[in-house]
Amino acid sequence: MGSHWKQIWAAALVAVALTAAGCNDRSVVGGAPDGGLDAVSDITPTCTGSQTLCGGACVDPQTDSRHCGACGVACGAGARCAAGACRVVCPTGQVACRTGGASGDGGAEAGAGAEVCVIAETDRNHCGMCGRACAAGEVCSAGMCTTTCAATLTTCDAGGARFCADTARDPANCGACGAACAPGQACVMGACATS
Repeated sequence: MGSHWKQIWAAALVAVALTAAGCNDRSVVGGAPDGGLDAVSDITPTCTGSQTLCGGACVDPQTDSRHCGACGVACGAGARCAAGACRVVCPTGQVACRTGGASGDGGAEAGAGAEVCVIAETDRNHCGMCGRACAAGEVCSAGMCTTTCAATLTTCDAGGARFCADTARDPANCGACGAACAPGQACVMGACATS
């Protein structure tokens, strides 16, 4: 095969590769389109559906934890992107709730509006569901506001405020009232363990 045919064959392969890559005749690096398939700058991914172009790649800002809601908005450690917002990832048996004050389970909550993982069966501020707080003098037992803890729960006290704790799985009261696990640990059968 002569060198002329090799050049034609190579040009045809490049054209096929650029077409398969989604070449759309737009310049990625600036400047006017050149109307041909002869430059790497002509390759721009064509994003579909809910995807958007971020840093030269198509991403879904509804689910991408590196581009959550918009390009370059990254979710922090322990969070994932859901519906375009960074959400806390909770251990099994816990739910993510927005905060707004002191925790009813003996632990301190983060600043108002932040998400924290709670055990809805025992948390006085999120009893049974996020945002449902028990009245003064009540405890949250099995997801219901009441005056006593269920037999399967331990009655604890934090600064004169009684609360129920599942000491088998509550990282703020693991194995006993007030025995908190270190950050990043989970409470498994009453003992702190790295999750």
